[in-house]
Amino acid sequence: MGEMIRKKWKCKVCEEEIVSYSNTRHQMDVCMCGASAVDLEEHYLRTMGRVEFICTEKLNENNKWEDLTIKTENDEKPKRDSIWRRFKSYITR
Repeated sequence: MGEMIRKKWKCKVCEEEIVSYSNTRHQMDVCMCGASAVDLEEHYLRTMGRVEFICTEKLNENNKWEDLTIKTENDEKPKRDSIWRRFKSYITR
């Protein structure tokens, strides 16, 4: 088994915050209103509905959660546009 990842996310409809773990197989985490869901496994991530990711963490060798969320200087939350621009510039090289 690879690295253990956890993602904290929020449904944009009911505002419920949920934590999904990559070590649970065939487990779709659904919010209480049923409008959003996340399926996080070792090799893929599937989302349905209106999901807002809060943070991504991995379990390191000391059994402590290490934050992997990309932060920007002006904002506490990750910016999707800047991530997409970096990815797009990488694939067009």
